[in-house]
Amino acid sequence: MRNRDAQRFRFVGFYRCLDFINTAPTRGAERTERIRNFADLVTWLHEAGLLGTAEARNAIDRWDGTGEGDHARARAIGFRDRLQEMAEDIAASNPVSNAAIAAINEDLRTRSGYVEIFRSEGGLAERFRHEPRRATQLIAPLAESAASLLCHGTLSLVRRCANPACGLFFYDTSKTHRRRWCDMRICGNLMKVRAFHSRQRESRRAAVRCSLN
Repeated sequence: MRNRDAQRFRFVGFYRCLDFINTAPTRGAERTERIRNFADLVTWLHEAGLLGTAEARNAIDRWDGTGEGDHARARAIGFRDRLQEMAEDIAASNPVSNAAIAAINEDLRTRSGYVEIFRSEGGLAERFRHEPRRATQLIAPLAESAASLLCHGTLSLVRRCANPACGLFFYDTSKTHRRRWCDMRICGNLMKVRAFHSRQRESRRAAVRCSLN
């Protein structure tokens, strides 16, 4: 279940519901779709840690190339639209809409599986074993992530990257809570370089104006 396009999926949101919104980044008037089919959806869920390797392979075997798989992908895209509305409201300090809450609750009701105990490096731990009976149930972990954000997160820490050409959503976990970029190594450095060049250009213009006086 490795993604052939290593740059296609980025996980910068902290909450997986925000990362899922970021699978259709909006740059100006353009929107780039990264969940182009059911296999993309399963790959993203696997890379996000919401679906185990065996579960992902089983989902592909059962539903890839089927009408049910196509329906699940369409359902996920529709749910993502509601999540984006939710994130935009939060980032703008507006109340979350009843429509977004209803969409989250609808998918929360569909989850199928059980909690199991397993041995980890730190001792015994528990995890939820997801057992979807229908392809649309694959979306339920995203609804759980959204519910966790709304009920337990600090909503003022939901931000959108300050790079106008990016716009990815993220949850600010920095110590100072002053994070502005989706990723300092990418957008942060890019915007700093642009600001530096802008200052350099302005300095040259000022020097020219002074020489003409």
